Amino acid sequence: VSLSDCAAMATAPVAAVVSVALPKGFGGEELKQLHCGISSAGDKFGCALVGGDITRWKGEERFAISVAMLSKPAANKPVRRSGAKVADTICVTGSLGGAGCGPPYKHLEFEPRVKEAIKIAHKVTVNAMIDISDGLASDLNRICQQSQVGAVINAEQIPISSQVLKNENPLNSALNDGEDFELLFTLSEKDCQRLLERWDGPIPITQIGAVTDTKKMQIKTANGRISDLKAKGYDHLK
Repeated sequence: VSLSDCAAMATAPVAAVVSVALPKGFGGEELKQLHCGISSAGDKFGCALVGGDITRWKGEERFAISVAMLSKPAANKPVRRSGAKVADTICVTGSLGGAGCGPPYKHLEFEPRVKEAIKIAHKVTVNAMIDISDGLASDLNRICQQSQVGAVINAEQIPISSQVLKNENPLNSALNDGEDFELLFTLSEKDCQRLLERWDGPIPITQIGAVTDTKKMQIKTANGRISDLKAKGYDHLK
């Protein structure tokens, strides 16, 4: 998840500091396996595990891991959520929905889009970006609020995961399931066309809508009807 946070700002991971609070009975061999897993995840992206802290709970059930990540901008500066501009094109990587469907479980085996974010930032100017952890609608709402803009997305253009196509409401899954850890970003229409024409990565990029000056989120259905889009994904404060 911390690596995905780096991707969300188009930054390259450099180092990680990890603190763990272990439950009673968590042995040395298990700790070695945990260390190996964390190190392996970071090594894949050139991110070294450089330190941290260890403590132990008195109980047998509590387990906590806290990761602090250091990263550097891939291009001139980190991409923030607050830079979306009216008339920008809205794009996403990969497919959305079905994180909890499985096995395999998408939200447990996802690949942080670090390489894709860096590649995109080198090809074009990205105005705003976020990783989709709480659902497309919720995370698009964060970009809109911090950029003080609105957005309209086209329901037919949203890349829905094959895992939810047979669900009762696959569109709702794509909008609100969350834990996709794909990139959601805005850029000028000109840069969008340039990016799509030159994109040769294995993970697809899809144009799904546009930034507006309405300061509200809307969705356009196949019949042309436009309605308000509500953020119904995960809320960390509820």
